[in-house]
Amino acid sequence: KLDTGDKIKGISRMAKEGEKFPSLIFVGEVNGESPEMAYRRKKFDDLTPIYPIERMHLETNPKEYAMLTNILTMAWSGKSVQAYKELKGLKKENLRDNMTNTELALNLLAEVSTTELSRMQRPSGYDETKEVTISGGEIAGNARKELEAKLGRTIISSSNATTPELLDDAKNNK
Repeated sequence: KLDTGDKIKGISRMAKEGEKFPSLIFVGEVNGESPEMAYRRKKFDDLTPIYPIERMHLETNPKEYAMLTNILTMAWSGKSVQAYKELKGLKKENLRDNMTNTELALNLLAEVSTTELSRMQRPSGYDETKEVTISGGEIAGNARKELEAKLGRTIISSSNATTPELLDDAKNNK
């Protein structure tokens, strides 16, 4: 009872004339176990799938998600989402759609850092998730501060999508 993908160890003989491959004459192991284990295992199609009884919530509720987004933005940019939108003259528009390339890169760094820290630390509950969010945002915040120090100017810009040519940081520095 071998299945596709099984790794087999055994004794083989050389291919005879007219045969393309050597023949297996003795099976010693199947997937690192004895051949008897492979014989006794259930077929994959006979296994019973287990479905969750209740919905798994991988994200927090919408209000907490908005609060965590605000915390993350504050940690990397030094501004709340509302203050950032006011700087860019936005009302209901999406903030990310109105960020410069550098702002987007730093925002993405904050998100990726937070995601990786969450995978490692496995926070449970809002308070632990908040701490991980702050840590992830601070990584991008430190990168922003270091870049601003080397450039001698702020990275956070009032440029928005109403002036798309200004969203390119190279044109923004004229």
